[in-house]
Amino acid sequence: MTSILSGAKDLVLNACDFIDNSVIINETVGLGPGSGDFQNSNDIRPAGIQRLLKQSMPDAFHDSSALVIHHPPGDSESPQERVLWMDGPAGVGKSAVAQSCAELFAEQGRLAASIFFSRPNRRQDHNRLFTSISYQIATNWKPFADIVDLRIREDPTLVTKTMREQFLKLLVNPLQQLQSEGRSYAGGKVIVLDGLDECDTPEAQIDIVEIVAMSVRNQMTPFQWIFASRPERHLLTIFTSTKLQPLTFHLNLPVSRKSDHDILLYLTDEMSKVRQQFGLSESWPSEVEYAVLVDLSDGLFVYAATAIRFIGGHRSVTGPVKRLQMVLRLANKAGVKAGAERPLAALDVFYSLIMQNIPPDILPTLQKILLLYEVIPKTGYIDVGIGEIVKDMKAIYISNILKLSELQFQSACSPLSSVLQVIATSWRADLAFYHTSFMDFLADPTRSEQFSVLAAIEDLRLELLEYLNVFHTSTEGAMLIIACF
Repeated sequence: MTSILSGAKDLVLNACDFIDNSVIINETVGLGPGSGDFQNSNDIRPAGIQRLLKQSMPDAFHDSSALVIHHPPGDSESPQERVLWMDGPAGVGKSAVAQSCAELFAEQGRLAASIFFSRPNRRQDHNRLFTSISYQIATNWKPFADIVDLRIREDPTLVTKTMREQFLKLLVNPLQQLQSEGRSYAGGKVIVLDGLDECDTPEAQIDIVEIVAMSVRNQMTPFQWIFASRPERHLLTIFTSTKLQPLTFHLNLPVSRKSDHDILLYLTDEMSKVRQQFGLSESWPSEVEYAVLVDLSDGLFVYAATAIRFIGGHRSVTGPVKRLQMVLRLANKAGVKAGAERPLAALDVFYSLIMQNIPPDILPTLQKILLLYEVIPKTGYIDVGIGEIVKDMKAIYISNILKLSELQFQSACSPLSSVLQVIATSWRADLAFYHTSFMDFLADPTRSEQFSVLAAIEDLRLELLEYLNVFHTSTEGAMLIIACF
């Protein structure tokens, strides 16, 4: 048995922006890797595989076009260690390392599946984890797909059963059947799970780890697993338990100034692109300014990445030169709130700067948009057109509640282009956050102060009540939202 990263000893993950850039796939039309654009009526996939896709999280699949960060993930020499757990605080670059691993294994033909959980982007449903993994394997191995398709057609409820049943019937049993027929899955296949701490609940996270550990311990599947998460206490407890410790290689990614050189390389490369786009002098920025940016980043790649987007944003009316100076002036403030109890103090100051640059007449609307975005996925949105609660909230629903046109919605969000994207397609508009830490910041009034989304609660409650008066048939759904306030 080989270790997770065997054959990958020369792995180098080059520094760059770790944008959350997963491929956006229409869940209702059955798009998948290499499939093309198929409507439901013309989808060439078998019915069972289509059903499996609809109960998956295609937005969370690996995107080979995403860029990565330089950070060696380490290696394990023990044949028993078939689980790698990478932990580290927010902003240290865990997702970038996970994407790099996924890219490497995909190139080697060793990537079985990958999932990138994201709470602010609503990719957090634990009930869709093993369906997503099964679907990815099915798209690349027809014998497996044939078995899974038949089983789902015989019992369509398979895709909505408990995680343990899904794992057994959509992964273990099909693999065992193929093995009995002499068609074993190639060994050394890797499954990457990033953002485990952003999956629904601590209980669900523990359940996932225990299911995987059971399969490794009992050799039920041929996979090696890579988990990446923050070092939450319940995850630290389970991964270091006596049952898991012999199976697990633990890799900690701390906030460290040892990353300064990599951050400098990243900043130099990205600032050269900004310089070319805006026709600026080759001497911009100066070596001193680079040094200040590196110092402000304080070992956090997320800081450097956000700074680049803030400075080089095309929607900024101030331009990159002035924006760079705005960031550099934070050097006088970043240390004010720093301390062991606030490891992201520098990032908080930067996020405050971003919020300060939002026009005062737009800020209240933007706070309500973000508050609704944070709350609605936890409850549901009542679609007055069909009279049902829609759990997969889209930005268009927020626009309806706040009486915003599509243009007004996009205009309100545009000042935050350094921390989020407005994704608009012919069938939906949605928000995609570059990093979880921004919404963490806005949801904590001790960090964001007057910029906290909680500051919009009273005004938003009144608007929701008005919305109720207009659409009285939607009382149940709207009351679910109001109850959160």
